Amino acid sequence: MSTSYADCSTEELLDRLKMAGRNPHPDLIEACLERPDDLTPGLLEMFEEADADAHWMDEDPRWFGVVHAGKLLMTFKEPDAIPLFADLLRDPERKTLLEWFDKDLHAFSPPSVPALVEIVQDDEVHSYGRNLSISALGQIARDHPDETRERVLEVLRAELPPTTSEGQPDLDRDPTLDDSRHWTEVALVLAELHDEESQSRVEALYEADLIDEFMIGDVEDYRAILSGDRPPLDYDFDVMDEYGTPPSHRQSSEPELVEKLFERLEQAGRYPRPKLIEDCVRYHAYLQPHLLRIFREDVRANAQERRWDDDDPRWYRMVHAGLLLLEARDEEALPVFVRGFRRTDIHPFGEWFGEKLRLYGPAAVPALTELLHDGEADVWGRMEAARELSHIAWAHPQTQDEILSALRRVLPTQIDESPPDVSDEIADILWTNVACELARHQDAESRPQIEALFEHDLLDPMVFGDKDTYRQIVEGDVPAWAEFGPAAFDVVDWYERWYEPQQQQGREPERSTSQLENQRREWKRGQESAQGGHYEEGTFVKDVPDVGRNDPCPCGSGAKYKYCCG
Repeated sequence: MSTSYADCSTEELLDRLKMAGRNPHPDLIEACLERPDDLTPGLLEMFEEADADAHWMDEDPRWFGVVHAGKLLMTFKEPDAIPLFADLLRDPERKTLLEWFDKDLHAFSPPSVPALVEIVQDDEVHSYGRNLSISALGQIARDHPDETRERVLEVLRAELPPTTSEGQPDLDRDPTLDDSRHWTEVALVLAELHDEESQSRVEALYEADLIDEFMIGDVEDYRAILSGDRPPLDYDFDVMDEYGTPPSHRQSSEPELVEKLFERLEQAGRYPRPKLIEDCVRYHAYLQPHLLRIFREDVRANAQERRWDDDDPRWYRMVHAGLLLLEARDEEALPVFVRGFRRTDIHPFGEWFGEKLRLYGPAAVPALTELLHDGEADVWGRMEAARELSHIAWAHPQTQDEILSALRRVLPTQIDESPPDVSDEIADILWTNVACELARHQDAESRPQIEALFEHDLLDPMVFGDKDTYRQIVEGDVPAWAEFGPAAFDVVDWYERWYEPQQQQGREPERSTSQLENQRREWKRGQESAQGGHYEEGTFVKDVPDVGRNDPCPCGSGAKYKYCCG
């Protein structure tokens, strides 16, 4: 340990901790760990002074002293810190600070159970604080089953609504989105504790569509967790792992190198150095469990607060993990990618990972087919599935019959006798793009369906032309709107192409986008400079709109203007 820290007084150590910034030296943390009794009063005072207005994206050390104080108090299992953390869990104004401790709240172990239970049972606490408390109770119950399991089960079961004699949830009011997320978190923790007593009530919530499947998965995923086939993600809290092993304890070893690589990747922000990515590829076999864990967590997490225009590394670690998993064609990650494309609230997901699931080849066909036919999924995700399946059918001819059949099933049948109800108003977007893919394969079997859709004005000619153009494509007289090409992706090359120029210019790297997304982007760029128009919160507004709300969007997406750029 550095003598400068070993010889410091208590006050000097606290002052250095306050001014250490985001990344304090591990020797400073080690010095603090050796003097818990001396430092605890000062650490409690530091933690109580947490500033709700802290600007976490700059390097002002004042913001981070409270984080270091909290981590040390957790390590000391200081009982006087438990009510301070309870106040933090209750305070919606300090959610950003709470995120620094979101996976560590179990560290106080059984003594914290009463405080966490009180928060879970308080309907006035914001959902993020309640759900973190539920998760912490779950891990405490797993780590200390003899002392806490029965109490935790009793509390969590009481959070689920009872069922009626018909087996439906017995609700006294209309449920909110926060209710659904709360019940989902409760169901997940009860499943991880293998609580069969609550199974009927959880499955009743599934039947009533009151479980958020993006957080836990479908009912089969729930049953797999309940039976122990899918183990929970447990987090071991070790403050030296958080801050890095001090130099006096370091030994040159491959596991240590892998741990450091993962820490650097998590904190890399928007622009990781290509050399870091190259090292991650080299050690992928060791990194894979960590990459898969954070990718699963971030795809399942609530994406509403992510701000992709800042450099918060929490947003971008999902991107780096996903691209590295794609590089390895990791089949465990495939259902996670499909889950991401199902969602409507991870806006850039398709831009980062669009046109890449084809890299999995035939292995991706079942999952993509399920996404394609999932009426609850985001329509843009279903269109992505259609494009990826189409490419796989071209690249792997043995899959063509299965895939073309799946694409045909998206289109309505018996259109002339019973025209489909398109009150949904997004069905025609999907039908148009599926028709495009079938035309690219010159599929004659779907021709009657597609021509009938043209006759009833249920396909958008802006996407690939009118019925005559369609016929010429199917008959091979004119080329399709986009040619097939090899599926290739090199993650190191991808980062190298954008890192240096974007660092020099201070701009965000271009994301890999599909042709459709590029069309939308180019049209918006043109509109942004148009006379009498401007952008407001990502939406272009014209003083005198010249596109009707129900007209086709001029960006070429195939959507109505009001559902796209309007």
